[in-house]
Amino acid sequence: RAVSSYASAWIVSPTGGIAVAVNIIKFVAILILSWIAARFAAMAVRAAVNRLPHTSVLLRDFTVTITKRVVYIIGFVLALGALGLNIGPLVAAIGAAGLVIGLALQGTLSNFASGVLILVYRPFDVGDAIKAGGVSGSVEAMNLVRTTILTWDNQLQYVPNNEIWDSVIT
Repeated sequence: RAVSSYASAWIVSPTGGIAVAVNIIKFVAILILSWIAARFAAMAVRAAVNRLPHTSVLLRDFTVTITKRVVYIIGFVLALGALGLNIGPLVAAIGAAGLVIGLALQGTLSNFASGVLILVYRPFDVGDAIKAGGVSGSVEAMNLVRTTILTWDNQLQYVPNNEIWDSVIT
């Protein structure tokens, strides 16, 4: 009898069973809504990027993926807040982790940013004969971090995009 009275008191208490159930329902609802919002945001970004002339497939896929992931992360943090958790320290930790990762990957992120700029401004394309970053030859492939150039003496050279973007491109 005493256990049932404690249980019924806990269920109706402001921090008890009904409040916990409502918070869990909010958590799940926010996760579902953020998943739907991420899908719609990705579709909108894909439609917008597809309207831009001369954009590469790599840039299109990158912007769509980043948009979707950012919306997922924001939705997850909001869902944790709906559970009643203090999300202030979590947001600070995400910011600090971003700073640490950014400093650790400074060179790679520089190549990445240069790769995005090359994809946006398109000073060259696959198959073009170029001289950039101290290498001359035909562009075989390009990704967000490096460009593969087949030199005139038939050697493949992988040139970081930062070296290409920071030099004269002929």
